[in-house]
Amino acid sequence: MVLTEGVDWVLGWRSPTYLYGAPNSRVKLLLRHYRLSDDIGFRFSNKSWDQWPLTADKYMAWVRATPGDFVLIGLDFETFGEHHWRESGIFDFLAWLPKEARRADVGFIHPSSLASEEPIDYLDIPSVISWADVEKDDSAWQGNDLQRIALNHVASIGDLMRFHGLEKTWRYLLTSDHYYYMSMKHGSSGEVHSYFNPYNSAFTAFKTVEDVVLGITCALASTGLNRIRSRIAR
Repeated sequence: MVLTEGVDWVLGWRSPTYLYGAPNSRVKLLLRHYRLSDDIGFRFSNKSWDQWPLTADKYMAWVRATPGDFVLIGLDFETFGEHHWRESGIFDFLAWLPKEARRADVGFIHPSSLASEEPIDYLDIPSVISWADVEKDDSAWQGNDLQRIALNHVASIGDLMRFHGLEKTWRYLLTSDHYYYMSMKHGSSGEVHSYFNPYNSAFTAFKTVEDVVLGITCALASTGLNRIRSRIAR
């Protein structure tokens, strides 16, 4: 069982509210309903949204009216208390959600309970998908030259860092956030990137990673050179 994104360019005319399968495989696919998920994850605190404020009864009415067999809602942990502060009413919304679900005759199920069901159709997903940005692909992290160059440079020092016992540090450098901050997208995707970005520009984020890579490379090269000199002196 795989839980993944209900991407429009994969689904085509299909809906994410049904069970799908992977071709030539027994793997079942549960697809996130990104519109209903983003109503909570991104739009809940947006006072300019034409559906604000979002109440539990309104939300459950939407879920109840959605055609299909189930609705998979996927959210970041940061949704509750970070993206939406307590003052936004997000915790009250959560508290009322189960009660309004019962009133709307909406039940909750565990994904494993669908494992024995037969898929309604099969989906071939030939390229990387994600739930990030409008494109729903890997362009949030690898969409421009800065991102690709930085990741290649970090990858290139992996053997050197592992040799010096710094594999954990190297893996920190591979954290996706570093490359997310280098995005130069505009529009709604760019607004989301900017909201989470601690840097004032993609170039600053890029330079930060590059400086770390250069500093580590020079330091480890110097360490190795000193070891060689020490052995020669002996």
